Amino acid sequence: MIINIMIKQVFVFLLYPLLVLSNNWNNYGFAEDNSYITYTIALKQNNIDLLTSLAYNVSDPFHKDYGKYLTTEEINNYVKPDEEDTHSVLLWLMNNNVDKFNFYGDSIQITDKVKNVEKMLSVKIYKFVNDKTNKHVLKAKENYKIPDELDSYISFIDGISNPLFSVYDPYISSNDPDTGYIGREVIGRLYSIDQSWNISNNVSAAAIEFQGGGFSNDDLRQTQVNNNVNPRNVYKVIGGNAGGGTESKLDMQMIATTAPNVQLWYVNYNLWLYQMANDMFNRKEVPDILSISYGWAERDQCSVTNCNNKSSSVYVNRVNNEFMKLALRGMTLVVASGDAGSPGRTNEGCDNSTNLINPVLPGSSPWILSVGATFVEESNNTYNFKTPLCKENKCAAGLESQSINFDQTGWTTGAGFGIYSSEKRPGWQRYLVGEYIISGVHLPTKDWNINGRGYPDVSLVGHNCPVLDAGSYEAVDGTSCSTPIMAGILALLNDYQVSKGRPKLGFVNPLLYKMALTEGLFIKPKTTNTHCTEYLCCDSEFGFKGSNTLWDPVSGLGGPNVTAIMLYLDTLFENKV
Repeated sequence: MIINIMIKQVFVFLLYPLLVLSNNWNNYGFAEDNSYITYTIALKQNNIDLLTSLAYNVSDPFHKDYGKYLTTEEINNYVKPDEEDTHSVLLWLMNNNVDKFNFYGDSIQITDKVKNVEKMLSVKIYKFVNDKTNKHVLKAKENYKIPDELDSYISFIDGISNPLFSVYDPYISSNDPDTGYIGREVIGRLYSIDQSWNISNNVSAAAIEFQGGGFSNDDLRQTQVNNNVNPRNVYKVIGGNAGGGTESKLDMQMIATTAPNVQLWYVNYNLWLYQMANDMFNRKEVPDILSISYGWAERDQCSVTNCNNKSSSVYVNRVNNEFMKLALRGMTLVVASGDAGSPGRTNEGCDNSTNLINPVLPGSSPWILSVGATFVEESNNTYNFKTPLCKENKCAAGLESQSINFDQTGWTTGAGFGIYSSEKRPGWQRYLVGEYIISGVHLPTKDWNINGRGYPDVSLVGHNCPVLDAGSYEAVDGTSCSTPIMAGILALLNDYQVSKGRPKLGFVNPLLYKMALTEGLFIKPKTTNTHCTEYLCCDSEFGFKGSNTLWDPVSGLGGPNVTAIMLYLDTLFENKV
Protein backbone atom coordinates (compact mmCIF):
# COMPACT_ATOMS: atom_id res chain seq x y z
CA MET A 1 0.00 0.00 0.00
CA ILE A 2 1.39 3.39 -1.02
CA ILE A 3 0.24 6.50 0.78
CA ASN A 4 0.91 9.92 -0.76
CA ILE A 5 0.20 12.92 1.43
CA MET A 6 -1.32 15.73 -0.61
CA ILE A 7 -2.70 18.92 0.91
CA LYS A 8 -3.80 17.33 4.18
CA GLN A 9 -5.48 14.45 2.36
CA VAL A 10 -4.19 10.91 2.09
CA PHE A 11 -4.63 9.01 -1.17
CA VAL A 12 -4.46 5.24 -0.91
CA PHE A 13 -4.82 3.00 -3.92
CA LEU A 14 -6.12 -0.10 -2.16
CA LEU A 15 -7.36 -2.48 -4.79
CA TYR A 16 -9.15 -5.79 -4.77
CA PRO A 17 -7.25 -7.72 -2.10
CA LEU A 18 -4.57 -10.04 -3.42
CA LEU A 19 -4.33 -13.35 -1.60
CA VAL A 20 -0.70 -14.37 -1.20
CA LEU A 21 1.20 -16.69 1.07
CA SER A 22 2.01 -14.39 3.94
CA ASN A 23 5.42 -13.55 5.37
CA ASN A 24 3.64 -12.35 8.54
CA TRP A 25 2.93 -15.92 9.71
CA ASN A 26 5.61 -17.53 11.87
CA ASN A 27 5.80 -21.20 12.85
CA TYR A 28 6.01 -21.56 16.65
CA GLY A 29 6.57 -25.30 16.56
CA PHE A 30 4.37 -28.31 17.28
CA ALA A 31 0.88 -27.65 18.60
CA GLU A 32 0.17 -29.02 22.07
CA ASP A 33 -1.34 -32.50 21.98
CA ASN A 34 -4.36 -31.51 24.08
CA SER A 35 -5.14 -28.27 22.25
CA TYR A 36 -8.19 -28.28 19.98
CA ILE A 37 -8.54 -27.74 16.25
CA THR A 38 -11.77 -27.32 14.27
CA TYR A 39 -12.16 -28.66 10.74
CA THR A 40 -14.97 -29.51 8.32
CA ILE A 41 -15.53 -32.62 6.22
CA ALA A 42 -17.26 -31.76 2.93
CA LEU A 43 -19.37 -34.79 1.99
CA LYS A 44 -20.38 -35.65 -1.57
CA GLN A 45 -23.73 -34.02 -2.45
CA ASN A 46 -26.93 -35.24 -4.11
CA ASN A 47 -29.61 -33.61 -6.28
CA ILE A 48 -27.57 -30.61 -7.42
CA ASP A 49 -29.52 -30.34 -10.69
CA LEU A 50 -32.81 -30.32 -8.78
CA LEU A 51 -31.53 -27.68 -6.34
CA THR A 52 -30.37 -25.55 -9.27
CA SER A 53 -33.88 -25.61 -10.70
CA LEU A 54 -35.41 -24.70 -7.32
CA ALA A 55 -32.94 -21.83 -6.89
CA TYR A 56 -33.91 -20.42 -10.28
CA ASN A 57 -37.60 -20.69 -9.40
CA VAL A 58 -37.39 -18.75 -6.13
CA SER A 59 -35.24 -16.09 -7.84
CA ASP A 60 -37.33 -15.63 -11.01
CA PRO A 61 -39.79 -12.74 -10.50
CA PHE A 62 -42.16 -14.29 -13.07
CA HIS A 63 -42.28 -17.71 -11.43
CA LYS A 64 -45.05 -18.64 -8.99
CA ASP A 65 -42.44 -19.63 -6.37
CA TYR A 66 -40.59 -16.30 -6.47
CA GLY A 67 -39.50 -15.26 -2.99
CA LYS A 68 -40.57 -18.57 -1.41
CA TYR A 69 -37.14 -19.23 0.02
CA LEU A 70 -36.29 -22.60 1.56
CA THR A 71 -35.11 -23.37 5.06
CA THR A 72 -31.76 -24.95 5.88
CA GLU A 73 -33.53 -28.19 6.79
CA GLU A 74 -35.45 -28.32 3.50
CA ILE A 75 -32.28 -27.74 1.46
CA ASN A 76 -30.35 -30.35 3.45
CA ASN A 77 -33.05 -32.93 2.79
CA TYR A 78 -32.34 -32.55 -0.93
CA VAL A 79 -28.57 -32.29 -0.91
CA LYS A 80 -27.48 -34.70 1.84
CA PRO A 81 -25.65 -37.89 0.78
CA ASP A 82 -27.18 -41.35 0.96
CA GLU A 83 -27.57 -42.55 4.55
CA GLU A 84 -25.22 -45.48 3.99
CA ASP A 85 -22.43 -43.14 2.86
CA THR A 86 -22.96 -40.77 5.78
CA HIS A 87 -23.08 -43.69 8.21
CA SER A 88 -19.64 -44.87 7.04
CA VAL A 89 -18.07 -41.48 7.75
CA LEU A 90 -19.81 -41.07 11.11
CA LEU A 91 -18.80 -44.58 12.15
CA TRP A 92 -15.17 -43.76 11.30
CA LEU A 93 -15.37 -40.68 13.54
CA MET A 94 -16.93 -42.55 16.43
CA ASN A 95 -14.42 -45.39 16.15
CA ASN A 96 -11.71 -42.73 16.53
CA ASN A 97 -13.35 -41.33 19.69
CA VAL A 98 -14.54 -38.12 18.02
CA ASP A 99 -17.43 -36.88 20.16
CA LYS A 100 -17.57 -33.14 19.40
CA PHE A 101 -19.09 -32.63 15.98
CA ASN A 102 -22.04 -31.03 14.21
CA PHE A 103 -23.66 -32.92 11.36
CA TYR A 104 -25.05 -30.48 8.77
CA GLY A 105 -26.39 -32.86 6.13
CA ASP A 106 -23.65 -32.49 3.50
CA SER A 107 -20.87 -31.51 5.90
CA ILE A 108 -19.58 -32.42 9.34
CA GLN A 109 -17.86 -29.80 11.51
CA ILE A 110 -15.53 -31.35 14.07
CA THR A 111 -13.63 -30.00 17.05
CA ASP A 112 -11.03 -32.46 18.31
CA LYS A 113 -7.73 -32.68 20.13
CA VAL A 114 -4.61 -32.24 18.04
CA LYS A 115 -3.17 -35.64 18.93
CA ASN A 116 -6.32 -37.38 17.69
CA VAL A 117 -6.44 -35.38 14.44
CA GLU A 118 -2.79 -36.18 13.74
CA LYS A 119 -3.48 -39.89 14.15
CA MET A 120 -6.68 -39.93 12.07
CA LEU A 121 -5.41 -37.86 9.12
CA SER A 122 -1.69 -38.76 9.17
CA VAL A 123 -0.45 -35.20 9.68
CA LYS A 124 1.54 -33.16 12.18
CA ILE A 125 -0.12 -29.98 13.48
CA TYR A 126 1.88 -26.79 14.09
CA LYS A 127 1.06 -23.47 15.72
CA PHE A 128 1.32 -20.36 13.53
CA VAL A 129 1.06 -16.76 14.73
CA ASN A 130 0.53 -13.67 12.58
CA ASP A 131 2.87 -10.91 13.75
CA LYS A 132 0.60 -8.15 12.42
CA THR A 133 -2.74 -9.29 13.85
CA ASN A 134 -1.59 -11.66 16.63
CA LYS A 135 -4.00 -14.23 15.21
CA HIS A 136 -3.21 -17.84 16.20
CA VAL A 137 -3.83 -20.72 13.80
CA LEU A 138 -3.27 -24.45 14.14
CA LYS A 139 -2.58 -26.27 10.86
CA ALA A 140 -0.58 -29.00 9.18
CA LYS A 141 2.22 -28.27 6.73
CA GLU A 142 1.56 -31.43 4.69
CA ASN A 143 -1.58 -32.82 3.04
CA TYR A 144 -4.03 -34.77 5.18
CA LYS A 145 -4.85 -38.35 4.17
CA ILE A 146 -8.43 -39.62 3.83
CA PRO A 147 -8.77 -43.39 4.46
CA ASP A 148 -9.14 -45.18 1.11
CA GLU A 149 -12.49 -46.69 2.07
CA LEU A 150 -13.95 -43.20 2.65
CA ASP A 151 -12.50 -41.39 -0.36
CA SER A 152 -15.63 -41.86 -2.47
CA TYR A 153 -17.79 -40.25 0.23
CA ILE A 154 -15.66 -37.19 1.03
CA SER A 155 -14.95 -34.30 -1.37
CA PHE A 156 -12.27 -32.66 0.80
CA ILE A 157 -11.47 -31.61 4.36
CA ASP A 158 -11.31 -27.90 5.15
CA GLY A 159 -9.22 -26.50 8.00
CA ILE A 160 -6.33 -28.99 8.33
CA SER A 161 -3.79 -28.25 5.60
CA ASN A 162 -5.02 -24.91 4.22
CA PRO A 163 -2.33 -22.38 3.22
CA LEU A 164 -1.98 -19.23 5.29
CA PHE A 165 -2.51 -16.09 3.25
CA SER A 166 -2.92 -12.41 3.93
CA VAL A 167 -4.11 -9.37 2.06
CA TYR A 168 -1.39 -7.62 0.10
CA ASP A 169 -1.99 -4.21 -1.42
CA PRO A 170 0.44 -3.66 -4.32
CA TYR A 171 1.77 -0.31 -5.45
CA ILE A 172 -0.64 1.36 -7.83
CA SER A 173 0.33 4.41 -9.89
CA SER A 174 -2.66 6.53 -10.86
CA ASN A 175 -3.24 9.35 -13.29
CA ASP A 176 -6.04 10.45 -10.95
CA PRO A 177 -8.69 11.63 -13.47
CA ASP A 178 -10.81 13.26 -10.75
CA THR A 179 -9.68 14.13 -7.23
CA GLY A 180 -13.22 14.53 -5.87
CA TYR A 181 -14.38 12.21 -3.10
CA ILE A 182 -17.29 9.83 -3.64
CA GLY A 183 -19.43 10.55 -0.60
CA ARG A 184 -23.06 9.63 0.06
CA GLU A 185 -24.33 12.70 -1.79
CA VAL A 186 -22.31 11.79 -4.88
CA ILE A 187 -23.59 8.20 -4.81
CA GLY A 188 -27.13 9.55 -4.50
CA ARG A 189 -26.71 11.79 -7.55
CA LEU A 190 -25.04 9.09 -9.65
CA TYR A 191 -27.66 6.42 -8.96
CA SER A 192 -30.81 8.49 -8.30
CA ILE A 193 -31.17 7.71 -4.59
CA ASP A 194 -33.45 9.90 -2.49
CA GLN A 195 -31.19 11.35 0.22
CA SER A 196 -34.03 11.29 2.75
CA TRP A 197 -34.33 7.49 2.50
CA ASN A 198 -33.49 5.69 5.73
CA ILE A 199 -33.93 1.97 6.22
CA SER A 200 -36.85 1.45 8.59
CA ASN A 201 -37.33 -2.32 8.39
CA ASN A 202 -35.29 -5.32 9.45
CA VAL A 203 -32.77 -5.24 6.60
CA SER A 204 -29.18 -6.36 7.11
CA ALA A 205 -25.84 -6.45 5.27
CA ALA A 206 -22.46 -7.93 6.21
CA ALA A 207 -18.91 -7.07 5.24
CA ILE A 208 -17.05 -10.37 4.75
CA GLU A 209 -13.30 -10.42 5.41
CA PHE A 210 -10.63 -13.14 5.49
CA GLN A 211 -7.68 -13.71 7.85
CA GLY A 212 -7.30 -10.43 9.65
CA GLY A 213 -8.16 -6.79 9.36
CA GLY A 214 -10.70 -4.86 11.35
CA PHE A 215 -12.55 -1.59 11.65
CA SER A 216 -12.77 1.33 14.07
CA ASN A 217 -16.14 1.99 15.69
CA ASP A 218 -15.14 5.63 16.19
CA ASP A 219 -14.27 6.10 12.49
CA LEU A 220 -17.42 4.28 11.42
CA ARG A 221 -19.57 6.49 13.59
CA GLN A 222 -17.86 9.71 12.47
CA THR A 223 -18.04 8.92 8.76
CA GLN A 224 -21.79 8.39 9.13
CA VAL A 225 -22.09 11.79 10.81
CA ASN A 226 -19.95 13.37 8.07
CA ASN A 227 -22.41 12.02 5.48
CA ASN A 228 -25.49 13.28 7.37
CA VAL A 229 -26.39 9.77 8.47
CA ASN A 230 -27.64 9.12 11.99
CA PRO A 231 -24.99 6.74 13.34
CA ARG A 232 -25.97 3.18 14.19
CA ASN A 233 -23.77 0.72 16.06
CA VAL A 234 -22.62 -2.50 14.43
CA TYR A 235 -25.20 -5.21 15.02
CA LYS A 236 -22.94 -8.25 15.16
CA VAL A 237 -19.22 -9.13 14.91
CA ILE A 238 -18.25 -12.71 14.00
CA GLY A 239 -14.63 -13.87 13.96
CA GLY A 240 -13.15 -10.96 15.87
CA ASN A 241 -12.23 -7.35 15.08
CA ALA A 242 -8.51 -6.57 15.16
CA GLY A 243 -9.31 -2.87 14.73
CA GLY A 244 -7.01 -2.11 11.79
CA GLY A 245 -7.17 -2.59 8.05
CA THR A 246 -8.19 -0.22 5.28
CA GLU A 247 -10.14 -2.93 3.43
CA SER A 248 -12.44 -3.63 6.38
CA LYS A 249 -12.94 0.05 7.10
CA LEU A 250 -13.79 0.71 3.45
CA ASP A 251 -16.38 -2.07 3.35
CA MET A 252 -18.06 -1.09 6.60
CA GLN A 253 -18.11 2.65 5.97
CA MET A 254 -19.41 2.39 2.40
CA ILE A 255 -22.29 0.09 3.35
CA ALA A 256 -23.22 2.20 6.38
CA THR A 257 -23.28 5.50 4.49
CA THR A 258 -24.98 4.19 1.34
CA ALA A 259 -27.74 2.44 3.34
CA PRO A 260 -28.51 4.61 6.41
CA ASN A 261 -29.70 2.60 9.42
CA VAL A 262 -28.91 -0.78 7.87
CA GLN A 263 -28.33 -3.60 10.35
CA LEU A 264 -24.59 -3.94 9.79
CA TRP A 265 -22.55 -7.10 10.41
CA TYR A 266 -18.77 -7.63 10.38
CA VAL A 267 -17.62 -11.20 9.67
CA ASN A 268 -14.01 -12.41 9.54
CA TYR A 269 -13.00 -15.95 8.51
CA ASN A 270 -9.72 -17.81 9.06
CA LEU A 271 -9.98 -19.92 5.91
CA TRP A 272 -11.52 -19.28 2.49
CA LEU A 273 -14.78 -19.42 0.53
CA TYR A 274 -16.02 -22.89 1.49
CA GLN A 275 -15.70 -22.10 5.18
CA MET A 276 -17.55 -18.82 4.70
CA ALA A 277 -20.41 -20.29 2.65
CA ASN A 278 -20.81 -23.40 4.81
CA ASP A 279 -20.83 -21.37 8.01
CA MET A 280 -23.34 -18.84 6.69
CA PHE A 281 -25.66 -21.54 5.38
CA ASN A 282 -25.80 -23.33 8.73
CA ARG A 283 -26.44 -20.25 10.86
CA LYS A 284 -29.99 -19.70 12.09
CA GLU A 285 -29.70 -15.92 11.88
CA VAL A 286 -28.01 -14.64 8.74
CA PRO A 287 -27.63 -11.23 7.05
CA ASP A 288 -29.66 -10.53 3.91
CA ILE A 289 -26.61 -9.37 1.93
CA LEU A 290 -22.96 -10.42 1.96
CA SER A 291 -20.42 -7.96 0.54
CA ILE A 292 -17.17 -9.69 -0.51
CA SER A 293 -14.17 -7.80 -1.91
CA TYR A 294 -11.74 -10.71 -2.18
CA GLY A 295 -10.85 -13.13 -4.96
CA TRP A 296 -8.26 -15.28 -6.68
CA ALA A 297 -7.89 -17.01 -10.04
CA GLU A 298 -10.21 -19.98 -10.54
CA ARG A 299 -7.40 -22.07 -11.99
CA ASP A 300 -5.22 -21.42 -8.93
CA GLN A 301 -7.65 -21.98 -6.06
CA CYS A 302 -5.40 -24.75 -4.78
CA SER A 303 -2.76 -22.13 -3.97
CA VAL A 304 -5.03 -20.38 -1.44
CA THR A 305 -6.93 -23.41 -0.12
CA ASN A 306 -6.08 -27.08 0.20
CA CYS A 307 -7.22 -29.31 -2.66
CA ASN A 308 -5.34 -32.41 -1.41
CA ASN A 309 -4.11 -33.51 -4.84
CA LYS A 310 -7.45 -32.72 -6.51
CA SER A 311 -7.97 -30.02 -9.14
CA SER A 312 -9.12 -26.48 -8.51
CA SER A 313 -12.31 -27.30 -10.41
CA VAL A 314 -13.45 -29.61 -7.57
CA TYR A 315 -13.16 -26.74 -5.09
CA VAL A 316 -14.72 -24.18 -7.45
CA ASN A 317 -17.68 -26.44 -8.22
CA ARG A 318 -18.31 -27.15 -4.54
CA VAL A 319 -18.12 -23.47 -3.61
CA ASN A 320 -20.61 -22.66 -6.39
CA ASN A 321 -22.96 -25.30 -4.96
CA GLU A 322 -22.65 -23.69 -1.52
CA PHE A 323 -23.41 -20.27 -2.99
CA MET A 324 -26.49 -21.76 -4.66
CA LYS A 325 -27.68 -22.99 -1.26
CA LEU A 326 -27.34 -19.45 0.09
CA ALA A 327 -29.48 -18.23 -2.84
CA LEU A 328 -32.11 -20.81 -1.89
CA ARG A 329 -32.18 -19.29 1.59
CA GLY A 330 -32.81 -15.87 0.07
CA MET A 331 -29.38 -14.34 0.62
CA THR A 332 -27.63 -11.96 -1.81
CA LEU A 333 -23.88 -12.26 -2.43
CA VAL A 334 -22.32 -9.09 -3.84
CA VAL A 335 -18.74 -9.66 -5.02
CA ALA A 336 -15.95 -7.55 -6.53
CA SER A 337 -14.95 -8.52 -10.09
CA GLY A 338 -11.24 -7.77 -9.53
CA ASP A 339 -8.75 -5.01 -10.28
CA ALA A 340 -6.32 -6.53 -12.78
CA GLY A 341 -8.51 -6.76 -15.87
CA SER A 342 -9.09 -10.11 -17.57
CA PRO A 343 -5.45 -11.31 -17.23
CA GLY A 344 -5.85 -11.06 -13.45
CA ARG A 345 -3.17 -10.99 -10.82
CA THR A 346 -1.77 -14.33 -11.98
CA ASN A 347 -0.70 -12.73 -15.29
CA GLU A 348 -0.02 -9.07 -14.55
CA GLY A 349 2.88 -9.00 -17.02
CA CYS A 350 1.07 -10.20 -20.19
CA ASP A 351 2.93 -13.53 -20.37
CA ASN A 352 2.03 -15.34 -23.62
CA SER A 353 3.37 -18.67 -22.31
CA THR A 354 0.63 -19.05 -19.69
CA ASN A 355 -3.13 -18.46 -19.56
CA LEU A 356 -3.92 -15.07 -21.05
CA ILE A 357 -7.34 -14.72 -19.40
CA ASN A 358 -7.87 -15.75 -15.78
CA PRO A 359 -11.37 -15.48 -14.28
CA VAL A 360 -11.50 -15.03 -10.50
CA LEU A 361 -13.52 -16.74 -7.79
CA PRO A 362 -15.89 -15.70 -6.29
CA GLY A 363 -16.37 -12.82 -8.76
CA SER A 364 -17.04 -15.24 -11.61
CA SER A 365 -19.53 -17.49 -9.80
CA PRO A 366 -22.99 -17.70 -11.41
CA TRP A 367 -24.62 -17.42 -7.97
CA ILE A 368 -23.29 -13.99 -7.03
CA LEU A 369 -23.80 -10.44 -8.24
CA SER A 370 -20.44 -9.46 -9.73
CA VAL A 371 -19.52 -5.77 -9.49
CA GLY A 372 -17.08 -3.92 -11.75
CA ALA A 373 -15.83 -0.37 -11.29
CA THR A 374 -16.07 3.06 -12.91
CA PHE A 375 -14.74 6.54 -12.20
CA VAL A 376 -16.52 9.89 -12.43
CA GLU A 377 -15.12 12.00 -15.24
CA GLU A 378 -13.66 15.40 -14.40
CA SER A 379 -16.28 18.11 -14.73
CA ASN A 380 -16.68 21.85 -14.45
CA ASN A 381 -20.08 21.33 -12.87
CA THR A 382 -20.81 22.94 -9.53
CA TYR A 383 -23.10 21.50 -6.92
CA ASN A 384 -24.28 22.79 -3.58
CA PHE A 385 -23.18 19.93 -1.34
CA LYS A 386 -24.76 19.72 2.10
CA THR A 387 -22.82 17.02 3.96
CA PRO A 388 -19.83 17.91 6.15
CA LEU A 389 -17.70 15.52 4.07
CA CYS A 390 -18.30 17.39 0.82
CA LYS A 391 -18.48 20.88 2.34
CA GLU A 392 -15.07 20.44 3.94
CA ASN A 393 -13.47 18.47 1.10
CA LYS A 394 -13.74 18.37 -2.66
CA CYS A 395 -16.37 15.88 -3.84
CA ALA A 396 -16.98 14.73 -7.42
CA ALA A 397 -19.47 17.06 -9.09
CA GLY A 398 -19.73 15.33 -12.48
CA LEU A 399 -22.36 12.82 -13.54
CA GLU A 400 -20.61 11.07 -16.45
CA SER A 401 -18.66 7.91 -15.68
CA GLN A 402 -16.21 5.63 -17.47
CA SER A 403 -15.08 2.07 -16.87
CA ILE A 404 -11.84 1.81 -14.91
CA ASN A 405 -8.78 1.19 -17.08
CA PHE A 406 -5.03 1.31 -16.49
CA ASP A 407 -4.59 4.23 -18.91
CA GLN A 408 -6.67 6.50 -16.68
CA THR A 409 -6.32 5.17 -13.14
CA GLY A 410 -3.40 2.75 -13.08
CA TRP A 411 -5.58 -0.36 -12.70
CA THR A 412 -8.31 -2.16 -14.65
CA THR A 413 -11.74 -3.43 -13.66
CA GLY A 414 -11.95 -7.24 -13.67
CA ALA A 415 -13.99 -9.20 -16.22
CA GLY A 416 -14.28 -12.50 -17.99
CA PHE A 417 -16.19 -15.76 -18.33
CA GLY A 418 -16.43 -18.75 -15.97
CA ILE A 419 -14.51 -21.81 -17.15
CA TYR A 420 -15.77 -24.78 -15.10
CA SER A 421 -18.82 -27.04 -15.41
CA SER A 422 -20.71 -25.28 -12.61
CA GLU A 423 -20.26 -21.93 -14.39
CA LYS A 424 -22.09 -22.49 -17.65
CA ARG A 425 -24.01 -19.46 -18.82
CA PRO A 426 -27.23 -19.39 -16.77
CA GLY A 427 -30.62 -18.90 -18.41
CA TRP A 428 -31.13 -15.43 -16.99
CA GLN A 429 -27.98 -14.26 -18.80
CA ARG A 430 -28.22 -16.04 -22.14
CA TYR A 431 -29.97 -13.38 -24.20
CA LEU A 432 -27.94 -10.32 -23.22
CA VAL A 433 -24.55 -12.05 -23.12
CA GLY A 434 -25.35 -13.82 -26.38
CA GLU A 435 -26.18 -10.43 -27.90
CA TYR A 436 -22.68 -9.24 -27.00
CA ILE A 437 -21.03 -12.40 -28.37
CA ILE A 438 -22.63 -11.98 -31.82
CA SER A 439 -22.32 -8.18 -31.93
CA GLY A 440 -19.16 -8.26 -34.07
CA VAL A 441 -16.92 -6.95 -31.28
CA HIS A 442 -13.40 -8.42 -31.25
CA LEU A 443 -13.21 -11.54 -29.05
CA PRO A 444 -10.04 -13.21 -27.75
CA THR A 445 -9.20 -16.48 -29.49
CA LYS A 446 -8.20 -18.66 -26.51
CA ASP A 447 -8.16 -19.25 -22.74
CA TRP A 448 -11.81 -18.45 -22.12
CA ASN A 449 -15.15 -20.24 -22.37
CA ILE A 450 -17.52 -18.63 -24.85
CA ASN A 451 -20.39 -20.55 -23.20
CA GLY A 452 -19.42 -19.57 -19.66
CA ARG A 453 -21.05 -17.21 -17.21
CA GLY A 454 -20.05 -13.66 -18.16
CA TYR A 455 -19.10 -11.11 -15.49
CA PRO A 456 -19.39 -8.45 -14.11
CA ASP A 457 -23.14 -7.97 -13.86
CA VAL A 458 -23.09 -4.28 -12.90
CA SER A 459 -20.47 -1.57 -12.45
CA LEU A 460 -20.40 1.30 -9.98
CA VAL A 461 -17.97 3.99 -8.96
CA GLY A 462 -14.71 2.64 -7.50
CA HIS A 463 -12.33 5.60 -7.55
CA ASN A 464 -11.57 8.13 -4.77
CA CYS A 465 -13.80 6.51 -2.17
CA PRO A 466 -13.28 8.31 1.16
CA VAL A 467 -12.30 6.11 4.09
CA LEU A 468 -11.91 7.64 7.53
CA ASP A 469 -8.81 6.26 9.26
CA ALA A 470 -7.97 7.60 12.74
CA GLY A 471 -9.78 10.83 11.92
CA SER A 472 -8.13 11.45 8.52
CA TYR A 473 -9.63 10.65 5.15
CA GLU A 474 -7.99 8.32 2.64
CA ALA A 475 -9.02 8.20 -1.02
CA VAL A 476 -9.31 4.51 -1.85
CA ASP A 477 -9.55 2.82 -5.25
CA GLY A 478 -10.84 -0.57 -6.31
CA THR A 479 -13.82 -2.79 -6.94
CA SER A 480 -13.42 -3.11 -3.18
CA CYS A 481 -15.30 0.20 -3.11
CA SER A 482 -17.92 -0.35 -5.82
CA THR A 483 -18.98 -3.64 -4.20
CA PRO A 484 -20.06 -2.35 -0.75
CA ILE A 485 -21.80 0.58 -2.48
CA MET A 486 -23.86 -1.92 -4.49
CA ALA A 487 -24.51 -3.91 -1.32
CA GLY A 488 -25.86 -0.73 0.30
CA ILE A 489 -28.09 -0.01 -2.69
CA LEU A 490 -29.54 -3.52 -2.54
CA ALA A 491 -30.21 -3.00 1.17
CA LEU A 492 -32.25 0.11 0.26
CA LEU A 493 -34.17 -1.91 -2.35
CA ASN A 494 -34.79 -4.71 0.16
CA ASP A 495 -36.18 -2.14 2.57
CA TYR A 496 -38.47 -0.83 -0.16
CA GLN A 497 -39.67 -4.36 -0.92
CA VAL A 498 -40.42 -5.09 2.74
CA SER A 499 -42.24 -1.76 3.13
CA LYS A 500 -44.59 -2.91 0.36
CA GLY A 501 -45.13 -6.36 1.87
CA ARG A 502 -43.02 -8.07 -0.79
CA PRO A 503 -40.15 -10.57 -0.48
CA LYS A 504 -36.54 -9.44 -0.17
CA LEU A 505 -34.63 -9.66 -3.43
CA GLY A 506 -32.40 -12.63 -2.58
CA PHE A 507 -30.43 -13.84 -5.59
CA VAL A 508 -31.11 -10.73 -7.62
CA ASN A 509 -29.47 -11.51 -10.98
CA PRO A 510 -32.52 -12.92 -12.83
CA LEU A 511 -34.50 -9.82 -11.84
CA LEU A 512 -31.75 -7.39 -12.88
CA TYR A 513 -31.28 -8.95 -16.30
CA LYS A 514 -35.03 -8.74 -16.93
CA MET A 515 -34.97 -5.11 -15.77
CA ALA A 516 -32.19 -4.31 -18.23
CA LEU A 517 -34.64 -4.83 -21.11
CA THR A 518 -36.54 -1.75 -19.89
CA GLU A 519 -34.90 1.52 -20.90
CA GLY A 520 -33.67 3.82 -18.16
CA LEU A 521 -33.20 1.31 -15.33
CA PHE A 522 -29.43 1.13 -15.75
CA ILE A 523 -26.88 3.81 -16.55
CA LYS A 524 -24.16 2.54 -18.88
CA PRO A 525 -20.75 4.18 -18.48
CA LYS A 526 -18.34 4.85 -21.31
CA THR A 527 -16.51 1.56 -21.76
CA THR A 528 -12.92 0.81 -22.71
CA ASN A 529 -11.42 -2.67 -22.41
CA THR A 530 -10.20 -5.25 -19.91
CA HIS A 531 -6.93 -6.38 -21.53
CA CYS A 532 -4.92 -4.12 -19.20
CA THR A 533 -3.85 -4.99 -15.65
CA GLU A 534 -2.46 -2.95 -12.74
CA TYR A 535 0.93 -2.51 -14.36
CA LEU A 536 0.55 -2.27 -18.13
CA CYS A 537 -1.74 -2.92 -21.07
CA CYS A 538 -1.52 -6.24 -22.93
CA ASP A 539 -2.76 -6.77 -26.48
CA SER A 540 -6.41 -7.44 -27.25
CA GLU A 541 -6.02 -11.23 -26.91
CA PHE A 542 -5.77 -10.75 -23.13
CA GLY A 543 -9.23 -9.29 -22.59
CA PHE A 544 -12.50 -7.91 -23.87
CA LYS A 545 -13.76 -4.68 -25.35
CA GLY A 546 -16.84 -2.70 -24.45
CA SER A 547 -19.76 -2.37 -26.83
CA ASN A 548 -23.10 -0.61 -27.25
CA THR A 549 -25.00 -3.78 -26.31
CA LEU A 550 -27.07 -3.78 -23.10
CA TRP A 551 -24.42 -5.97 -21.42
CA ASP A 552 -20.71 -6.21 -22.02
CA PRO A 553 -17.87 -7.75 -19.97
CA VAL A 554 -16.31 -4.34 -19.30
CA SER A 555 -19.19 -2.70 -17.43
CA GLY A 556 -21.91 -5.35 -17.21
CA LEU A 557 -25.34 -3.75 -17.29
CA GLY A 558 -23.94 -0.49 -15.88
CA GLY A 559 -25.04 1.24 -12.68
CA PRO A 560 -28.56 1.12 -11.21
CA ASN A 561 -31.12 3.93 -11.44
CA VAL A 562 -32.61 3.27 -8.01
CA THR A 563 -35.69 5.48 -8.31
CA ALA A 564 -36.59 3.93 -11.67
CA ILE A 565 -36.01 0.44 -10.28
CA MET A 566 -38.42 1.09 -7.41
CA LEU A 567 -41.10 2.15 -9.89
CA TYR A 568 -40.37 -0.96 -11.98
CA LEU A 569 -40.80 -3.17 -8.90
CA ASP A 570 -44.16 -1.55 -8.16
CA THR A 571 -45.40 -2.19 -11.68
CA LEU A 572 -44.00 -5.73 -11.76
CA PHE A 573 -45.64 -6.87 -8.55
CA GLU A 574 -48.92 -5.05 -9.15
CA ASN A 575 -49.21 -6.85 -12.49
CA LYS A 576 -48.33 -10.18 -10.86
CA VAL A 577 -51.14 -9.77 -8.36
